[in-house]
Amino acid sequence: MAVQLLSAPPSIEAAELARSVAPNAQIWRQQAEERKREIEALRLENEQLQAEIALLQAEIENAGWYPFEATAYTADCMGCIGITKTGINVKDTEYYEDKRIVAVDPRIIPLGSTLEVQLANGTQFKATAQDIGGLIKGRIIDVLVENEDTAKQFGRQAVSIRMKEGV
Repeated sequence: MAVQLLSAPPSIEAAELARSVAPNAQIWRQQAEERKREIEALRLENEQLQAEIALLQAEIENAGWYPFEATAYTADCMGCIGITKTGINVKDTEYYEDKRIVAVDPRIIPLGSTLEVQLANGTQFKATAQDIGGLIKGRIIDVLVENEDTAKQFGRQAVSIRMKEGV
């Protein structure tokens, strides 16, 4: 005689399983929703941190820039002799050691200093303070240019200056 094992019909087992899982399923759903909220909060925090990092990088990039006013002059202007205060002959060039020559107030920018200049239009160039001028007082630089027309085109404009070391 064979022994027959009795078991609950499948529908009863499924109902039992559903009853035992139902409370857990609700807890799991709540935990999943909580986790979603945590992830969203972290995403927003990350976005804020990325924005702060971008601002700090911009501040670092702009560190050391100072507002100045710039004009332009030529080697053959009235009262000019074509030789800078430091002794450079500029009758045929506006450059010294691959940098633009500028006249400065030596009380503000020491002669021989290397500068980075950013013009109002965003153009940047390296310059060297090799000259002075009678009207260059305070935060003004005078950029040596090729001719009078170029000087007139340059005009008077707001610029930013940054002192460079070892450049």
